[in-house]
Amino acid sequence: MLPIVEDLVERREVAWIVACLAIDDLLQPPTPPQMGPGWGHRALLRAIKLVAKETPMPELAQPHHNSFCVRFAQEPLPGQPLVLTKEDRKNFPQKLKCIQSIIGAYGPLVSLPYVRGGMLVLDILRASDDLAQISPEQILEDLRRTHDEIQRNAHSSDPKPHTVAVTSYNLLPILHALKNGFTDANNPPVLSIDGSNHLLPIPTAADFTEPSPEDLHQKTGEFRIVGLRRDDANGHRLLITRDDLIVHCPLNDPKWAWAAIRDVLNCDAWLRGTIQRPGRGSPWRVCAETAIILQPSLPGVA
Repeated sequence: MLPIVEDLVERREVAWIVACLAIDDLLQPPTPPQMGPGWGHRALLRAIKLVAKETPMPELAQPHHNSFCVRFAQEPLPGQPLVLTKEDRKNFPQKLKCIQSIIGAYGPLVSLPYVRGGMLVLDILRASDDLAQISPEQILEDLRRTHDEIQRNAHSSDPKPHTVAVTSYNLLPILHALKNGFTDANNPPVLSIDGSNHLLPIPTAADFTEPSPEDLHQKTGEFRIVGLRRDDANGHRLLITRDDLIVHCPLNDPKWAWAAIRDVLNCDAWLRGTIQRPGRGSPWRVCAETAIILQPSLPGVA
């Protein structure tokens, strides 16, 4: 049982016990066919609204837990009921998605969520295996680094897929949830560490820029040739500078015969045009209009 629920039980705050435990039911809800998507959000909100309407939030001892805190309503005054506005109810599903994404990323390292005032809270727990332990400071650093990585990638002249550009790919769902659910600068989610609140990064839609599927399977430009491998059976191969790509030349095409391309390493040589591949994991190949451009080196210049 969650510590906050034990505290409420001792004080006989039955209504708020129901609201706290309702979140656990929501995370793994039954899926009867007559209930569509989002029914769990509405059920939890009804529980909180009914409790808040008639029952002031009890004043609980708040030790300095290390916790994720996601606000879904303004903090009530001491002894006053929690007030849920129309905007609070509208935004609640996305706030809950943020909680679910944190649980998805950190699993047993965070507690079940509970209600504290106008916040949904996840405590950071001690791992059963010391090797799996991660400090709240490291969690905060990882989230901020991941945000920086997607921003740098988005503003790069040659953005990469997030699977390549991001160190901690499993944290992207958290950043997506933060992007969609926290446009109100007055209620930012925080990571509370020893009583100090640290703002979580709030990305924008532009931060998630990635190359389109077409860009992943086609490149056009001028690429310097830095290597050449002879393969009379399958087609010769060029090594070009952009990402050190290996590009396959057509077999039985006089334009790409060994006699036509073997001197590319004796001067400055460039591959001009388009290279393509049918999908990830497939080899890059030159297109029909692609050609090698030779630029003889100046005397005395390496």
